[in-house]
Amino acid sequence: MEKIGFVCGGKSTSYPTDYPYYYNIEFGQGDSDDFFEYDWNSIALWQLKKKIEIGAEALEYEFPFGDNVKMSVEKANNDLIKYGRAFLNGDIELFLQTRSEQNKNREPYKITKPDAKGDYKTTYEPLSALQKKKYS
Repeated sequence: MEKIGFVCGGKSTSYPTDYPYYYNIEFGQGDSDDFFEYDWNSIALWQLKKKIEIGAEALEYEFPFGDNVKMSVEKANNDLIKYGRAFLNGDIELFLQTRSEQNKNREPYKITKPDAKGDYKTTYEPLSALQKKKYS
């Protein structure tokens, strides 16, 4: 059974090989526990900011440490209120438009594996290809 609703969550990384470290506030619709659903059916807050405030500098938030945590979280909270309010109040029109534009510019995930002759062939991962079609 598909979960219907609005999701506001986030993702971040401070893993050593992922430098520069960042975090995002994410918006989505549907089942946020399913990777393929979440991955193709969500956008970051900074993407809404770029749509609402044309020409604005909008990127992931730099992952804060020490004394910078409070300031960074306050900025993210202010941005959430300013740029995410419509989504949080149930107006998802801009979300849907932004998600579609994002996914039109993405390729489905690829799988490369040897065939019977040992030659490597690359194909699209089937579920990822379906999600691209569904959310573009």
